[in-house]
Amino acid sequence: MPKHIARLIIPTLLLLSIAGQAPSAEPETVTPIRALLITGGCCHDYTAQKNILSDGISARANVAFTVVQQGGETTDAKIPLYENANWAKGFDVIIHDECFAGVADPAWTERILKPHREGTPAVVLHCAMHCYRDKTDEWFKFCGVTSHRHGAHYPFVVENVDKAHPIMKGFGDRWETPKEELYQIAKVWPTATPLGKARSRETKNDEVVIWTNQFGKGRVFGTTIGHYNETVSQPAYLNLVTRGLLWSVGKLDEEHLRPLSAPPSPSPSVDMSAASDGWKTISNGKDFDGWKPNETPESWKIEDGAFVAHGQRSHLFYIGEKEPFKNFEFQCEVKTTPGSNGGLCFHTGWAGGWPTVRQGMESQVANTHSDQQKTGGLYNIVKVNPSPVKDSEWWTHYIKVDGKRVVVKVNDKVVVDYTEPADAKGPNKISAGSFCLQAHDPKSTVYYRNIKVKRLP
Repeated sequence: MPKHIARLIIPTLLLLSIAGQAPSAEPETVTPIRALLITGGCCHDYTAQKNILSDGISARANVAFTVVQQGGETTDAKIPLYENANWAKGFDVIIHDECFAGVADPAWTERILKPHREGTPAVVLHCAMHCYRDKTDEWFKFCGVTSHRHGAHYPFVVENVDKAHPIMKGFGDRWETPKEELYQIAKVWPTATPLGKARSRETKNDEVVIWTNQFGKGRVFGTTIGHYNETVSQPAYLNLVTRGLLWSVGKLDEEHLRPLSAPPSPSPSVDMSAASDGWKTISNGKDFDGWKPNETPESWKIEDGAFVAHGQRSHLFYIGEKEPFKNFEFQCEVKTTPGSNGGLCFHTGWAGGWPTVRQGMESQVANTHSDQQKTGGLYNIVKVNPSPVKDSEWWTHYIKVDGKRVVVKVNDKVVVDYTEPADAKGPNKISAGSFCLQAHDPKSTVYYRNIKVKRLP
């Protein structure tokens, strides 16, 4: 995690008790902008996107984040955050990236809108425009546009319609998104100023996709772009949202912008395939639902949305599905502290000891550990050395099994492409089974998060 970002995943009761306190950040010459990112609900990979957004924005601007993800994957959750009337106190700007269309209580909507009407700036992203359909127009007036539906999923070209606006500086004349979800706009409210538009294949209209709005005393920046992780991770998108956020608080200036000299950490590589149909997130970042540790359960905890392995030898098994995985794509984000060892095991099953001795394979996790088999390799089958990644930085670890072929990518770079020979012997062979994560020893600390899998035929 970058030193300038303070991300707090706040339990409900704790949040309600400290809502008046601002998130902490290390001292800087310029006081960081205190941003609250609210996310959760239906239809999007919020577990990954909250990190992409907070890391990407903080790499570009002097912003300290507090992140609240609540409401599960439903459309009708009244999230605990808003139960506190002072939920917005202590923050300079609120980012609404939630998806709760089924909450139809005007009083609840007003509880959310009150601080914005009184002057708290806001950023509204994608599905926020489809929230709180309470049969009034108040939420839409706040957003600046009214939208009830979207078209099919396809790339579209965004045209810059206000090049003189400071938010659109550096955007260029146009930008083509990856595969996206284009919202259809029924109304642009008089308080809104369009900044970008895109042609809809369905309506044949130029739909507003970027705009600013004035809601009471509060400034609002909005965009309907941002359905897929691939889009949210694009530099053009992160630059746009960063500038929109700074504009909303009146601080779009060189004093608050940061030069982006390196890819934002901890997401040097974001899953581009996970936007496709068939992927399933199998870790929720909150508890061990669907997972079970074997010999030393105390070696596992959850911290900032990640499973943390530290302690005596143990393996954390995925037991959330009975059907074994044979052909699949698997991906997660991993981070190690210096000298640590871990592993990602597949085609394995419940075992009291080392699972790869009993059954299955292990993709190694070790950058500076003394073991000469380094990150990405198939343990005792295909050795990788040196490690393709560094300690203390998140990387994306991808495994694909298709028949007798195993491909391992680390940060999108292929490090293993192995086809099992017909005469392969021993227990560590391609077969079928589940997955497990490894806690190797008390001197090792390994973090695993955003774990996804996609079954293949």
